Amino acid sequence: MYINFKTILKHLIIFSLLSIGMLIIVFVMGLFSTLHPDAYIDGFMSIVYVYIIVLIVHFLVYLIKITTNFDTFTLPKTVYVWYKNIGILVNIAIIFTVITVVNSVMMITGIDTPKTGSFAYLHLLVRTLIIVLAVVISMYKAVLDSFKSLRAYRLETKERKQQLKKEKIQSIRSSFINKPLEVSASLFTLITVVGCFIMIIFAPLLNPQGGNNLYLALIILYSILLFTTLSYAFFEKHGIKRAAK
Repeated sequence: MYINFKTILKHLIIFSLLSIGMLIIVFVMGLFSTLHPDAYIDGFMSIVYVYIIVLIVHFLVYLIKITTNFDTFTLPKTVYVWYKNIGILVNIAIIFTVITVVNSVMMITGIDTPKTGSFAYLHLLVRTLIIVLAVVISMYKAVLDSFKSLRAYRLETKERKQQLKKEKIQSIRSSFINKPLEVSASLFTLITVVGCFIMIIFAPLLNPQGGNNLYLALIILYSILLFTTLSYAFFEKHGIKRAAK
């Protein structure tokens, strides 16, 4: 069996960077809040679980490739192109939403142990930072291009900046009609992250409980956002078609 040591080394580097980044994130969080005794273990295992899935998928693709004539890289290439084109922030939002909704279901069904108190909200923020780190590593070229674009934007004329702002606003409005799933994930991530920061900062006043109620609220929140964005996109498209006739 052919072993690609370059691929193995690449995965080891990515896994190591994610693990080290996670440990640093949890350590910094611990400076501002009391960590759960299992905080470091939970953070590390969250990376391990995801990476096990990644390795299993890679192995299955390799097996299919060497045992059949099926082009196993057609779908991965399509997904990869979609992933690269969808954008850094939206990728973060989609991954965060999928993991959070699935994990919330696991929490309220007893498959996983619900986090309580301020740590429940800290746990969500740590998850967010780990996902940000993972996406940044996997899309480092896009991140560098974003910094270059930002630098170029600062050198633009006032009129050009206003035009670019209008185009950005128009693009966001268009997303509500053409990309409701992405919008729902983005709104869910934004609301959840902001809410977690508020709960942690004002913990002495709010006395956050976490637990099943938190994870049930997250599921309800995303359900409402998903229904709202899909409904809005449907009626907007329907209205546009009727107006065109």
